[in-house]
Amino acid sequence: MSGRLKRPLNKAAVKKAEAEFSAKHPELKGKPLNASDPKQAALRQQERMDLYVKHGGELEAPNEKTAKTCGGTTTGCSSSKSPTPKPTTVCDYIALTKKVEKAHPDWSGERVLNALRHEAGYDDERFKALYGSIQSGDSLLPTGELTQEDINNMRELSRHSGNTKNTEKGIAKDSLGHDVAIGHVLTGMSAGMHRKQAIQPTTNKSEYLAASLGVGENIDNLYATTVTGDIGQELSIRNRNIFFGNDLQIFSCFPILGIQITILIVKLANLAIRITHRDQTATQTIGYGTEATHAELVGDIDGFILGSQIDSSKMNKAPSQLSKILNQHYGCQGESNTGIETRFNHFDKLTDQKMLLDQIKRFSTSYNYKLGKVYGLTTNLDDEVLDAYNDFRSWLEREKQREQNRLDKSI
Repeated sequence: MSGRLKRPLNKAAVKKAEAEFSAKHPELKGKPLNASDPKQAALRQQERMDLYVKHGGELEAPNEKTAKTCGGTTTGCSSSKSPTPKPTTVCDYIALTKKVEKAHPDWSGERVLNALRHEAGYDDERFKALYGSIQSGDSLLPTGELTQEDINNMRELSRHSGNTKNTEKGIAKDSLGHDVAIGHVLTGMSAGMHRKQAIQPTTNKSEYLAASLGVGENIDNLYATTVTGDIGQELSIRNRNIFFGNDLQIFSCFPILGIQITILIVKLANLAIRITHRDQTATQTIGYGTEATHAELVGDIDGFILGSQIDSSKMNKAPSQLSKILNQHYGCQGESNTGIETRFNHFDKLTDQKMLLDQIKRFSTSYNYKLGKVYGLTTNLDDEVLDAYNDFRSWLEREKQREQNRLDKSI
C-alpha cells in the first residue's frame, strides 16, 4: 500500500499498529526505525502503513494533497508546475492563431481572419458595410487543442478599449517594444481582401438619405478601417461635444423658418461656438486621451501595410496561411528584415499626403452624420481636419526618425 497518512493521525490505530509491528520484529528490540536506512524502507513504507490502515487509520485521497496546494480546488493540479504565463505579445497572439488553424484545417485564411476579427469585436454592420456586406465571422469554440482559455486570451489581446495608459486594453507588444492594437491589424487585412476605393459606409435608410444630401462621403475602406478612421472619429466626437442644439430641437424649426434658413442659422451658430472654443478643439488629436492612441495607430499602419499587399488567392485557400503572413511581418520565427523593421517609412511611401488628408476629411464628414443628422448637415471641420493631419504627420515623422536611428545602429 502506498500513499500519505491522513492528518491528524488516528492515535488508537497508531498504538495498535506499533504493538503488532514490535511483536512481528523482535530483532528491533523496540528501537524506532532508522529513517535514513534504505534497508528499512520497505518496513517503513509498506508493512507499518499497512498495519496502521488495518487498525482503522486512513490515507489521503489521491487528489487531496494537490488540491490543498492549489487553492483548495477539488480537481487537483500539479504542484511541481508553475502557472502558464498570460499571453501578452503579438507573437503569443500569432501562436494562438496557429492553434485556430490547426483546429480548423479546412478553413481558408480569410475564414480564419473573419473569425478572429469577429472575436475582436470588429464584425458589426458598419464594418461589414465597409467591406461590401460580407458575412459575419465564425464564433470560435473549443476544438481539439484550442481551449476556451485560448479563445478568451485572443479576445483580451485584440478587443481594444480605453485610451489612457492605465485603461487601454486589447493591445500586445511586438519585438521592437511597440504596443499594437491587433484588432486594427485585422480590420486592415480584411479591407485589403475586399478593397473598395470609393464606398459609401451606409447601413440604413437615414444614412442613404445623408448621402443623397451630400453629407455622406465615398471613402477608401483600407484608409477608413485603419488610420483615417481613428483620426476622423476623434475629430467628430471632440467637436460634437460643443455642438449647438440637437436634432429634435432643430427639426422643429423647419416648418417655421424653412429648411435652408434653419440650416444656415445652425451653421453660423456652430461656427461661432467653435471659434470661441478653439482652445478646446485644437489640442492634439492623437495619443493618450484620444480615439487614436499610439497602439491604435501602430496597429492601423500594420493593417494598412498588410492589407495593401495581401494575396487574396492565397487567403481564399485552405489550409489557412494567415499565421504565416503575420509571422513574416512581425518576425516571430527569427526572420530578418521583417515588416515591422521599416513599418513607418514603408507606410509613408505607400500613402499620398493629399490622399491621406482627403480621406480624414471624408471619414469625419460621414462620421459626423452618424453622431447626429443635423450635426452632419451643418458641420464643416476643414480647419480641424488640417490640425489633425498635422498632428499625425508630426507623430509619423518622429517615429520614422526613431526607426532610422535604430536601423543605423544595427549596421
